[in-house]
Amino acid sequence: MLENTMTLFILLSVFYYLRSRKGKTFLYIIFSGLFLSAAVLTKGFVALYIWAFPFFFLVFNKDKFSKILMQSFALVFYTSAPIALFYFFNEEAATNIIYYFRNQVQGSIENVETVNSRFAILWEFVQQALPILFIAAIGILGVKLKKHKISDKPEKISWVLLAITFSGILPIMISMKQRGFYIVSVYPLFALAIALIMLPYFKVQMAGIQKKRYFRRWIQIISVISIIAAIFLSIISAHTIQKDKEKILIVAITSKLTSKGSTIQICPEMRQDWSLNAYFVRYANIYLDPREESDHFLFLTDDSCTESIPHGYVISDGTGKYKLYRKTTE
Repeated sequence: MLENTMTLFILLSVFYYLRSRKGKTFLYIIFSGLFLSAAVLTKGFVALYIWAFPFFFLVFNKDKFSKILMQSFALVFYTSAPIALFYFFNEEAATNIIYYFRNQVQGSIENVETVNSRFAILWEFVQQALPILFIAAIGILGVKLKKHKISDKPEKISWVLLAITFSGILPIMISMKQRGFYIVSVYPLFALAIALIMLPYFKVQMAGIQKKRYFRRWIQIISVISIIAAIFLSIISAHTIQKDKEKILIVAITSKLTSKGSTIQICPEMRQDWSLNAYFVRYANIYLDPREESDHFLFLTDDSCTESIPHGYVISDGTGKYKLYRKTTE
């Protein structure tokens, strides 16, 4: 998924931004901006919530305003610079950027509705976050019941990470086009925030566990098993389609019947199926044309299409949802 690639770039951006706060070199903030730019080019403006990092350090860490202003300017500049270079010096990139803004950004805000409430994305996050919150609550309750003394306080950066998590969620509520995978990148940051909040309680629990050898041995065994299981699951999941199987399958079928750079016709109801458009361009460099007056060699339909198939087309192939028609030579 592109969301995973975007998340990797975002985490690298966060890592180098945090390094820039401790290091004396300005190079780290440059790396942070460049990786964030890569995240934007991968998936779009949903990655830009990282720009709020300096602001939250101003709020929670009481950093100097001049320092925050300089960091914000540098982060925005080095994020925007590569995109600007593509826009001004590469005609195809400029066309794609304009298309993305008009259709994916402006179009999503004005025309597309995939949920019934603007709070749907927030509810999606709550559902995914409940397990970690439940575990954290049990941990805190266990310490409280044993009446352990907590000498340390959660580090301020934990509140910064928590705030930046919601910065990646709340702006999506502007649009009624919402998907759970839009906020994939916030979960690692949220997990870090909860871990840092739990750290003082964890230290108290570990102080008792470290005195018991068999506990330490079991923790080591469970850790090794978890790592091996994660690697094994990654290996067996390689080259398997977990998302949008039918869309990727119809792309593969179509690519065998036409050449790269070609255009096929689709019914008007499929006009706003952006993921289908993206898969065709990404994997086969094939473009979809929803205009009724089009006259292409192939015609693609799905379950949403209500109009009859144009004269001269016969069924060629398809999947359960999609049907691909080929124009006869007669």
